[in-house]
Parts: sequence; structure tokens; C-alpha cells
Amino acid sequence: MRAQLHKSLRVPGADGNDELDITLDIIPDEDEPYALLTALDMFGEQIAQVQVPPSFKLSKASASAWVENDFRRPG
Repeated sequence: MRAQLHKSLRVPGADGNDELDITLDIIPDEDEPYALLTALDMFGEQIAQVQVPPSFKLSKASASAWVENDFRRPG
């Protein structure tokens, strides 16, 4: 079974009014695979992006925590 290379979900923005689309894209580099965690506003504009380990699990909870932490790289 192949791993899913793209996942997205929608969570409330920090202000609680607007919704954000959060995406996780795994880059399957042979030497150093990684993933990009991206936040898009309701117009599809990128407002934040950080590199995370390819093992990062995107869920409503992890996405909301990232938004609430001002889009700092998850620990």
C-alpha cells in the first residue's frame, strides 16, 4: 500500500471567523524525504508554510494547534 502524498482539511482561523485550508504534501526524496505543511486562506492564498518530518500526522487537532501557535513549526 502506498502512503498518501497529499492530505488536506479545513479548520477555523485564529479569529474563529474565517476558515483555513491546511494541506500536507509529502516530498518523497530518496535521500531526505520531507513534508510541507501549508495554510491557505479562503481565497486560496498561501499564508504560511513550514517544513515538517514526512511522518507528521495531519489531523483537525494538529492543524488547529498549528494555527493557534501562529504557524510556528510543530515541535
